[in-house]
Amino acid sequence: MINALTDTDSLAAEPPLANSPAKDALTADSLMTPAEIRLLSALGFMAARSGHVVPAIRIFEGLTVLRKDKAFPYVGLALAMICVGAYGDAARVLRERGLLACPGDPEIEAYLGLALQLAGRMSEAAGVTRELQARKDLSSGLQALVKTVSGLADGQPASDRPRPATVDASADAKGG
Repeated sequence: MINALTDTDSLAAEPPLANSPAKDALTADSLMTPAEIRLLSALGFMAARSGHVVPAIRIFEGLTVLRKDKAFPYVGLALAMICVGAYGDAARVLRERGLLACPGDPEIEAYLGLALQLAGRMSEAAGVTRELQARKDLSSGLQALVKTVSGLADGQPASDRPRPATVDASADAKGG
């Protein structure tokens, strides 16, 4: 079975252009169009949701390079980790990488609240969501997420809490 969070040999490999003189001429926009970035992001989310966590993590790691100042690659990484029950790791990615790259981003903060809640760190989750509830600039989708996480962090009965899907990362090793 592959451990989706520690099987990073190929993730740690040096990017192909790392030592190339051409690397300075390339920008994230010249490597991929916005439409290609959206497609790759959608594939990453679909992979995570369908149990192909290792490819999802690879996709989102690549997107953190191409769009390091955007929230979606960090949220994607965290959601892939959540799919395998690695809630603390998801929270760590959002806090240590996502918020470092995108300080104060409400989407990262909302998913951080979710990851903390799933990790059983209710007081931390409540603190994050309390701050978000005071914001007036949240989209309706983020408002709904914050409201849900706030209810969970504030003591919603366990029987009413959503259950994370169980994912078998070994399917990735079998090419399935």
